[in-house]
Amino acid sequence: MEARILKKVKRRAALCATCAAASLLAACSSTQEAAPEEPSYRSPYQSYRSLCVVPAEEHSASFDLTLARMLRDRGFEPELLETGDLPSVRRCRGIVTFSTGRTLRPFEAPASMSLTFLDAYTGETYHVSASRAKGGAGHALFADAPFSDPAQMIRQLVERLFPERTDHE
Repeated sequence: MEARILKKVKRRAALCATCAAASLLAACSSTQEAAPEEPSYRSPYQSYRSLCVVPAEEHSASFDLTLARMLRDRGFEPELLETGDLPSVRRCRGIVTFSTGRTLRPFEAPASMSLTFLDAYTGETYHVSASRAKGGAGHALFADAPFSDPAQMIRQLVERLFPERTDHE
């Protein structure tokens, strides 16, 4: 009788050991973490950490400072060049030119504003502009542009020129 009980205990112990091993293996395989997925999208502006901003003489310097602040908000490191300075490829790869149209009266917002981005290595150019001029369908996009607030208009131009700047911290 003792042999029979001992045999049953051994079977149960073997069964428990098998179940424990199976549970351990199942737990190990179920807790594996998936490798983090690399994003398939890479921001086209990752190469342009610093930008040279070329001011034009036809507008107030406060517009250039506002533009630099808006670019900083988008994660860039803008460098305002002095009037007449030419940007060099060694100094900065991305060049932003800011220009405005004439104003009709002093202290009035300009009739138009534009930003042009140039990649000094590849020669790619992007241009955005807004105008108060009345026109056909081409100017319909700018009908609600906030020309009474030049800072807001500059922000909108920067957002249109650099729509997805998500790689900055």
